[in-house]
Amino acid sequence: MNTAGNDVSTWNPNFEVYGNSYIVWGTEGITNNWANYIVTSASESQRIEQIQIMQGAGFTSILILLMDGVDVELEVIDDTSVTPPTIAGNPYLLVTPYGTIPMALVENKANQAPKREGHRSFTFKSFVAIAGLH
Repeated sequence: MNTAGNDVSTWNPNFEVYGNSYIVWGTEGITNNWANYIVTSASESQRIEQIQIMQGAGFTSILILLMDGVDVELEVIDDTSVTPPTIAGNPYLLVTPYGTIPMALVENKANQAPKREGHRSFTFKSFVAIAGLH
C-alpha cells in the first residue's frame, strides 16, 4: 500500500488551500457611511499591554499579553460641506482589519497649509472592558 501521498512528512506539490483569503486594499468603506470624507490614510493597531512576572532571580518567567482594545488613526481631506463628528457622543462604527468595531472618537485635529487641500485627523479608540466599545 502506497501512503506517500498521505504522509504529512512528505511534501506534496498538489496541496489544497481551503477558504478565501482577502487583502485589505485602499480606504473605501472604512468609515461605514458615518461621514462623506475622502479618506487618505488609515492606521489601525491593537493596544496590547505586556505584563512580565519575574522568577526569584529577577528574570521573566511568565509573560501575559493583555488585549486592551484597538486604536485607529484616520486622515481625511477636510470638506466644509461635511460637519465634523463631535468627540462627545455616540460610538462610531469603523471597518478595520480587526472587524467592524464601535469606537469612541477621542481626538479631532485640522491641518491646513498653503497651496494644498486641508486635512483632518481623527483618532478613535475601542476598549475591551467598556460595554459598547469593544
